[in-house]
Amino acid sequence: MGIEKVDVGERGLVSLKNIRKGEKLLFVPPSLVITSDSQWGYPEAGEVLKQYSVPDWPLLAIYLISEASLQKSSRWSNYISVLPEQPYSLLYWTRAELDRYLEASQISERAIERITNVIGTYNDLRLRIFSKYHDIFPEEVRLPSMGGRVALVPWADMLNHNCKVETFLDYDKSTKGIVFTTDWQYQPGEQVFISCGRKSNGELLLSYGFVPREGTNPSDSVELSLSLKKSDKCYKEKLEALRKHGLLA
Repeated sequence: MGIEKVDVGERGLVSLKNIRKGEKLLFVPPSLVITSDSQWGYPEAGEVLKQYSVPDWPLLAIYLISEASLQKSSRWSNYISVLPEQPYSLLYWTRAELDRYLEASQISERAIERITNVIGTYNDLRLRIFSKYHDIFPEEVRLPSMGGRVALVPWADMLNHNCKVETFLDYDKSTKGIVFTTDWQYQPGEQVFISCGRKSNGELLLSYGFVPREGTNPSDSVELSLSLKKSDKCYKEKLEALRKHGLLA
């Protein structure tokens, strides 16, 4: 596979030759997986963050910022160079955009909560750490399945989601590496896809910043909250019918 510009996802992994269904396409060894234990190009920054027990998500975000600041001297410079310059994320939406585009959406409150949490996390880090170590964390820096650990998997994270694909990245305990085996066959030049899981369009937007084309997601769903009114003349009968099916009023 090779990294190329694609219609879906801007950049993705494209097959360079015929790929058979069930073929093992990818193996990323532990040394090329970015976790909280990865070696920092700027060790002082990593030592400070670990000293303050910064959680994995903000730790990895700061790790990428730190490595990017080192440019070509970072071992991850090639990886960072192919990352999107502008993430498509709800974190960048204004409150007006959230109210407009997520009106009556089941993820509206969760989106606002996530943005609030990210801003709160950054403000907490700035107050507790960044303000005390100006030389390590200059003012221009901004913070926008492995046993529950968070990890970045270079190369593998270039794979884009397709709702019809069921295969996903897996962790091989014996080799401690990340593997990917396709459940489709591909011709040369075709984009190779992966599954982010059976998620609704709202979940995909909230977690990954995109929505599949209309009508292409068989897992799309809407949550409806229904209830009985006690003023209903048949309230008791309806309640009894619900209880027979294990449901509440």
